[in-house]
Amino acid sequence: MELAVPCHVYLPCNYAFPLIHDNSDDLVRWIGYRDGQVVRPELELIGGRGKDLLVSGEGFIAPYVFGHLRRNGFFKLNRCQLEQIDSERMLVRVIVNQDYHRRQDEAELLRIIDEGLFHRFRLEVEYTDEVSFTKRSKFRPVISELATRICSN
Repeated sequence: MELAVPCHVYLPCNYAFPLIHDNSDDLVRWIGYRDGQVVRPELELIGGRGKDLLVSGEGFIAPYVFGHLRRNGFFKLNRCQLEQIDSERMLVRVIVNQDYHRRQDEAELLRIIDEGLFHRFRLEVEYTDEVSFTKRSKFRPVISELATRICSN
């Protein structure tokens, strides 16, 4: 069996692994790197419900937005939720903290999120005081009915 995974990434012998650690709802595998500019791999969904994936014109992608915000030192949000509207548009729902100033911070927020989504979506920002939760009161950082529909077929 051949793995297209860099040596510094530890994976168990089985090449399928959960998208979210300790949650086997979405199983994925590495399929390589799309271009030399992006250090993150493309993933292929091989099982599960697709609840934490987004659908682009090129297939499923895993959003690297939340870690990307932290790595860029952007700590001005209390919550951020991505809701996929269609294969080209993404709603970014945010609850900001007192350090966020819309005029000066919105462009940086959109730039960082756009990079974390590999420049594949037109972004719309919605400022809100609350985000949607599941029926069991769990926060869903990614909402994509499109991915869920595709995975359930």
